[in-house]
Amino acid sequence: MPEFRFTQEFLKQLARLEPLADDERNRLDAALAEIVGNPSQPERFPSHYDPNDPSHFVRRDPFMIRYSIEIETGIVVFRTLFRRQT
Repeated sequence: MPEFRFTQEFLKQLARLEPLADDERNRLDAALAEIVGNPSQPERFPSHYDPNDPSHFVRRDPFMIRYSIEIETGIVVFRTLFRRQT
């Protein structure tokens, strides 16, 4: 399995979302695993935060996940987690 890691910001945002309902937790887990398995997903779109350090968004309702890929190592870095408010 490819390697991945979380930024402190991602972990803080995840902690603010706790407790997640089981179905949301399962959707988030599946989305993260899908990104790690194929970080070059066709539905990703650029975040444009920093052109010198490109990152991408993937939307998996109710979440939007920002991640990048370390060029040298290929490690997926999860940077930001957003949850749509209902």
